[in-house]
Amino acid sequence: MSAQSNQPTWPRLVAFSAPALPLALLLIPLTTLLPTYYSQATSLSLQTIGFVFLAARLFDGVIDPVIGLASDRTPSRYGRRRSWMMAGALLAMLGCWFVFFPGADATAVTLTLSLTVLYAGWTMIAVPHYSWTAELSTDYAARAKIAGIRDAMYFLGVVVGAILIGVLTEIYKGIDARMLPALGYTGLVLLPLTVLASIAALREAPVAHKPQPVLADVRAAFGVLRDTPPFRRLVILFGCAHLGAAISNTLSFLYMQHVQESPQAVGTLVLVFFGATLLGLPLWVRLSYRYTKHRVCAICCIVLIAACAATFFTPRGHVTLYLALVAVAGLANGGALSLPNAITADVVDYDTLINGGDRAGLFFSLKLLVAKLCNALAVGVAFPVLGAFGFQATGANTDEALLALRVLYCCFPIPLLLVTVLLLWRFPLDPRRVGVVQRRIAARRSREALQPAAVQMASARP
Repeated sequence: MSAQSNQPTWPRLVAFSAPALPLALLLIPLTTLLPTYYSQATSLSLQTIGFVFLAARLFDGVIDPVIGLASDRTPSRYGRRRSWMMAGALLAMLGCWFVFFPGADATAVTLTLSLTVLYAGWTMIAVPHYSWTAELSTDYAARAKIAGIRDAMYFLGVVVGAILIGVLTEIYKGIDARMLPALGYTGLVLLPLTVLASIAALREAPVAHKPQPVLADVRAAFGVLRDTPPFRRLVILFGCAHLGAAISNTLSFLYMQHVQESPQAVGTLVLVFFGATLLGLPLWVRLSYRYTKHRVCAICCIVLIAACAATFFTPRGHVTLYLALVAVAGLANGGALSLPNAITADVVDYDTLINGGDRAGLFFSLKLLVAKLCNALAVGVAFPVLGAFGFQATGANTDEALLALRVLYCCFPIPLLLVTVLLLWRFPLDPRRVGVVQRRIAARRSREALQPAAVQMASARP
């Protein structure tokens, strides 16, 4: 749909993007509430619960490229992305039932199986949905708008999830077993409704090329990092930006509690950050029409660097000033995380021209895998470093321990964001180059479409 008149309308794009809301909403209790609940309401030890959640997340990361490849290669009269999303919705609903209605006799085995089913269903929706987003338009600017709407729904899901948990915590005066059914029913209702709305809103584009046979081997799929330089560059810069964000997100609650000394404002912190993210997304998408996606994304990262530096020099106990800087970071966060998704769609076109095939599912699955690895690495880096400086999550801390927290939270992301800016500023795919790539793809497909007719005419000659 390269012509402007053929671009999807706003209502259809909102309906198409709807599954991102429950996908984000479910991640909030999975990462914040459920480990605490299982430690209090079951006989499982903290070590067992930690191992089970880690194992489930590792499984979730491993299956990303598998599902990406499978959704690229699936022939279906109902649409290759649609089919996986519908199957994923059913599996995620089953996982929701097991995870959020566990019973008092939950064991490590049942918890592992429940989380595995839920994460598998989540990925079976997310990877094809991201891939389908890249295939909705070949227009350079429209891709930024489409990615922005989808990510706005995702950030809205984060806000709704945080508010819902906050309200339930207030009603039940803390973490209570009665909270889980409310969250479970929310997922059971929203997952099928939003997936049905998405698959009904828009049609899938026809597949012009079959993926290369070598991609039947999952290990060979990682060759895209070698064969597609723009994607390799994108993965590096996205990994740097996401690792910096993951470090800050991991430590944000501890920073609010021990440095700003306002643990009661944690909920406000979440709402300010993601509320600002939602408000900032339309601005960055609009600017990307004029100044290119990679340059605008680089500017977002520069704003994040400034916010990190200013936060480091914010005096202790100045919560209002800190929240103002959080709002600035939130405004930039939307562009920094959303525009790379639109850039990935351009990289998929480049890969189609150079290597053949249609591998959007593979590309987005590898990008999701990088994000999940960064989230795991953030915990693996931040907590041991804090522990080495004697930091205590509960109780008083020395000035040295608090300085370590401030440096990790405010300063650690800065060099990572600087690398991201340098890689983004001269990113090789701008509107002109993307247009050249798409014209060459169209010309090649036209030639290939004429070849069968030429062969048929030649065979018909006496």
